[in-house]
Amino acid sequence: TELIEAAQKKHPDFNKTIYIKALLSYDDIDNSPITFIEGCMVEKEIVFNYLEKIAFGFIKESG
Repeated sequence: TELIEAAQKKHPDFNKTIYIKALLSYDDIDNSPITFIEGCMVEKEIVFNYLEKIAFGFIKESG
């Protein structure tokens, strides 16, 4: 929420719904492996599911 609030403050016409929906677009994500710190590997599906949960929560709040 801090990032969205900062964007809205800097850009009054900022549309958080469009920004949040863009977070759910994974078409442009390269499928190359991600280098993690040892012991901190996370499957990309877990990250995508987390982003979806957060994004849909924001969308629901926005009405």
